[in-house]
Amino acid sequence: MLVEVADRNFTDDIALFVEGYAQRALGFLKGVRPRSEDGSFRLEIAQGALPTDRQMGEAIYWGIRVRFPGIERIDVALIYDREELGRQAAPIRKYREERRLRVEAMTEENTEELCVCLECRPFSLVHTCVVKPGREPMYGSRTYASIKAAALFDSADVPWRRPSERGLPLRSVIPKGRVLDSTRGEYERSNDAYARMTNGKLWRVALHSIREHPHTSCGCFQAIAFWIGEVEGIGIMLRGSKATAPDGRTWEILANQAGGKQAPGLTGVSMRYIRSPSFLKGDGGLANTVWMDSALRDKLADVIGARQRVATEIEAPDLESLHRFTGR
Repeated sequence: MLVEVADRNFTDDIALFVEGYAQRALGFLKGVRPRSEDGSFRLEIAQGALPTDRQMGEAIYWGIRVRFPGIERIDVALIYDREELGRQAAPIRKYREERRLRVEAMTEENTEELCVCLECRPFSLVHTCVVKPGREPMYGSRTYASIKAAALFDSADVPWRRPSERGLPLRSVIPKGRVLDSTRGEYERSNDAYARMTNGKLWRVALHSIREHPHTSCGCFQAIAFWIGEVEGIGIMLRGSKATAPDGRTWEILANQAGGKQAPGLTGVSMRYIRSPSFLKGDGGLANTVWMDSALRDKLADVIGARQRVATEIEAPDLESLHRFTGR
């Protein structure tokens, strides 16, 4: 099954994301279940449910077209001839491997675009999500590539609009512009976007710091990072945690302090972002993380340094015990 797309904005990361839509679209056919595992793809077809070539081609085409109506041209070909498949296989495998390597090599430094998303605005006031490779959205269900694809190719129709926001795009792709602070992740154009998207309520954002002008938070972040000034370190709490931070704050308190606004000292974060080398690098990053709830520390055991002392509610239920544990 060969899908070809003609559009100057259809980049490698978008292609990798949209390919998943093409595969899953076949599942809309009765009796067909697509499977993609370990780099291989197969179709499981129920007895007596073999779809026609036309049905399979249309399922793939419309699975992409309905989700991304802005793509200029989509062609779908089903190839059965073994000789033709033999000719196509090697260059396609080479393209896919090269594409994977190019996407994995994308970083904040070598990518000149920022994506801005307002999709959580109905319940998060002035929240303005700015994402880049290495700074993935805090809610986990979307990625830089998915927001970029939606910004460039999705429908511009939005079912909701506050009267004050009718002229604002739901998603957009903008150049990052001049770098104001590479460590804290402050860019000229992301500041401009915050000012424009919040009607001047906010005008600065640091993508990798929580102490001053942190990224705003939605209401569905996977975890929340907060600054513990008493030890000059970062704390992180997993969504819905029953733990209490050393300073006495619970999940409900932290989430309400952050949700829907810019709150100096804390911001929502995703698991992907915590694992990123860029994670709050303006505040010392994961190496300066001094406290996590125990459930989160278990999930991140593979990325926490063997010699790094990260306390949980067990070792440090209060600030006094956190001082002793960290030696700060």
